[in-house]
Amino acid sequence: MFKKSNVSQSASASDADDPMEGGSEELPLSSDAPSGTPSPPSHEPELGAKSKDVENESTKPPARQLVSSWFKLFPSLVYNEETRTMFCSVCMNDGVAKNSFTRGCGNLRKSALSEHAETSDHKRALQTPVQVQNQMQAEKMQLTREEHAILQAARAVHWLVSEDLPLSKFPSFMSLLQEYKVEDVDKLLVSNNTTYSSRDTAMDILETLAEDVDEKASVLLKESPFVSVLADESTDITIKKRMGVFAKTVTTDMIPTTRFLANRHVENGTGQVIAEGILDEMSTRGVDPEKIIGFGSDGAAAMTGTRNGAAGILRHVNPHMLNSHCIAHRLALCTSQAAKDVPALQEFQETLTTLYYYFKGSANRNEALSRIQELLETPQLKIKEIHSVRWLSFYTALDTVFRSLDALLTYLAASDRRRDPKAVALQKKIASEKFISLAHILMDIIPIVTALNQFFQKKDIDLALIKVKVNQCISDLETMKTEQTGEHRELLKQELTVVEGARYYKGHAVTGCKESDITSATTKFIDNLVRNIKTRFPDSELMSAFGCLGMRPISFLSGEDLTNWGTSDLEKLLDHFGEERKVTWTDSEGVEQAKKSAPVVDKEATRREWKDLKETVNAQHYPRDNFAKLWQLISRFHKESFPNLSKLAQIALVLPVHTADVERGFSNQNIILTAKRNRLNLDTQNMLLKQKIEGQKKRDDAYLWSIVKRWKQKRERRLFKSKTSASQLETTNSSS
Repeated sequence: MFKKSNVSQSASASDADDPMEGGSEELPLSSDAPSGTPSPPSHEPELGAKSKDVENESTKPPARQLVSSWFKLFPSLVYNEETRTMFCSVCMNDGVAKNSFTRGCGNLRKSALSEHAETSDHKRALQTPVQVQNQMQAEKMQLTREEHAILQAARAVHWLVSEDLPLSKFPSFMSLLQEYKVEDVDKLLVSNNTTYSSRDTAMDILETLAEDVDEKASVLLKESPFVSVLADESTDITIKKRMGVFAKTVTTDMIPTTRFLANRHVENGTGQVIAEGILDEMSTRGVDPEKIIGFGSDGAAAMTGTRNGAAGILRHVNPHMLNSHCIAHRLALCTSQAAKDVPALQEFQETLTTLYYYFKGSANRNEALSRIQELLETPQLKIKEIHSVRWLSFYTALDTVFRSLDALLTYLAASDRRRDPKAVALQKKIASEKFISLAHILMDIIPIVTALNQFFQKKDIDLALIKVKVNQCISDLETMKTEQTGEHRELLKQELTVVEGARYYKGHAVTGCKESDITSATTKFIDNLVRNIKTRFPDSELMSAFGCLGMRPISFLSGEDLTNWGTSDLEKLLDHFGEERKVTWTDSEGVEQAKKSAPVVDKEATRREWKDLKETVNAQHYPRDNFAKLWQLISRFHKESFPNLSKLAQIALVLPVHTADVERGFSNQNIILTAKRNRLNLDTQNMLLKQKIEGQKKRDDAYLWSIVKRWKQKRERRLFKSKTSASQLETTNSSS
């Protein structure tokens, strides 16, 4: 923040010195505010005002005065002596804020300053980069050497966490910094028995970092009109069951966020335990559980069951809640199940798995394959495993084998048949027209589905695009089946040759097969894949109905077509959110229970708003390539006109379309909890995860100083107990 104005030392030192919160001396206009701060406006008194004041001087109460201590409490305070008004340099410098402290506040009370400091206008202005930097520069001039030392310690902890290094390295790291004479690190040693360069200090700072993350998450949850929860289960390296919990929120200005909340221990994977864990997390943060409007999971029965599953139990709190099976999981199931009743593809997948395990167990085999790859000038790739729980693993394994086919065939042909019978068996399977043809054909088919899967894993997916992308995927697959063409199929025609009745692939002899067998297997696989996608992504799905709020095609519509467009999808939404909903269940004691929830939106009002909204968006030419940005514009300029549709848009922005965020959370869990760090308790794991996933990545002074201030306030610290202003940093250091 800006430095305080120069104030005469004769001014009152505390608010209690005067019943009117003022001192006996008027204060001059601040002269040492940073350059670039707009000057407060000056107002000339009207003619005759002075004589009138003199006449009434005996009857008026004494004028209120400022108190010198206010400048310390409110560093952005600027006072204009001529107009006797207060200004806020932060809000004036912002250029956007419009309030009494940008115009000049004549209410010379400490309470007026306190109230202004809590306004959203002032808080927003504080977050602009220039204000954060000014605040840090002003406060840094007052830092003691001990405070600067802790700032260095906080920076070290932040770095260790971001690099996934154990905090047990903190003492030695601080010793290294002291050895290299890093400024003020030596001040962390208070006495022979007291030091702030221990692991305990590092844990205390980590706890403060996690508290900062938690507080921000809780604020978002409380302020969000609707909340969705994403949950999934995993087993960590210590063979303990964990449940990752994330939440999606949205601001009143239509800005969506996804936040990590906790990695919780679950004794068993029943729906009751999962639901209780989620409700406990909300309760701990002071969040009304009735705001939970969506629940996303991997589709397991314990998650999605309508009676005993977590989704069914959460509906006891809010009957309007939507249950969502992760679309990335659904698409992965479409692919795996499409190959189940196609023997040729099952055999192909088994060969890929056998190939992986053949090379996995031998360094010599991998080295020999690598030498051949280098000799043939092909990519030096390791054979990958197909993971049933990893959505893109099949394509990765397929791509690796496809790009290494020439080297693999060379390696297997050169293997000793008597010493390596596994290589002989693999050569029979791979050196065949069927395997090679399927590898090429699948390299045309699988990327189409993989591209859709990658779209489904985007952080803030656009609901309006889901239906479009699914339909495009289906269309591309059907075209490939009909035309039987593709980049890799064309390549196969060039590389697979026939010489005197014998078949060769890049010079390697291969066994032949009937072309009809390959065509039949390919056609059946595509038919199964398309059918599965249509089944798992039906047009009637309520989630797809939210796509109408994106209004993508309305620029091409007019008249009756525009009036009717999106009406059927809107009615699906109104059937669910425009009516009272009720759920009944029997509790553990056999007593019948029931819960009702009032309609979220007004049906008739929403229908009227829908007609007006389409016309408004068309007339204003609002861009519609991004769902969230469109509704941010609508919220900014037409919030009062479309209250019901705004609620539906907010629900759309928090819907848990996928659980990719939870999967990424488990990946971070496995990075933190390694074989060498398997004794970390759950609380420490959660603190590390919160900082790693949600914590600020940039180690700037303003952020770290806010952490240090929070750390100082938690309890009395011996580091500062006997220190005086004599240990303050030199002004030259702070100004430089």
